[in-house]
Amino acid sequence: MRIPIDKLDEGAELARRNAWQFLEDAEHLLRQKSYGHAAALAMYAFEEYAKMAIFRAMKRDPTLRDKSSEDMANRQHVTKFKVAMTGLLAVRGVKLTDELQKRIEDRSNNLQSFKERGLYVEYSNKWLTPQSDDMRNAAQNRISETRKLMEELEKVGYNGRKRERRPNFDFPKIRRLMT
Repeated sequence: MRIPIDKLDEGAELARRNAWQFLEDAEHLLRQKSYGHAAALAMYAFEEYAKMAIFRAMKRDPTLRDKSSEDMANRQHVTKFKVAMTGLLAVRGVKLTDELQKRIEDRSNNLQSFKERGLYVEYSNKWLTPQSDDMRNAAQNRISETRKLMEELEKVGYNGRKRERRPNFDFPKIRRLMT
């Protein structure tokens, strides 16, 4: 593992702060009518929040201190969406069924595609840009939804800080599902 164990808490907190900064920047870009870029940054915020959770789990569980977890946190973008959504469902007490796992997989791929759609110019029967009107509502919804999810996770202590109620976030199980 390249990240020293005594640096995981610091990395988690840096990822957490970066996630909130992405979200603030997304809100600023939305006000500037840069809808696609705003939506993409909201997705980066959600990913970065998942990275924080992965680092926290790696710190708690020695079996997770390996290249696989580190790669998941730093490189595997779709997987981070899966980790974030699975963790959120666990916090809410939702049982992870095969059908729900498939829906998470599909949704994660859609979020990655949506993030990319927000960044690039492309042609699909007409020119689509990050500033296209079709991105306005999508960006507003993504930013609002991401803020609510991150705030919910903060309230239950997903960020590693002490709270009355601890989340039922089983990263070792989630990691097995992702590989």
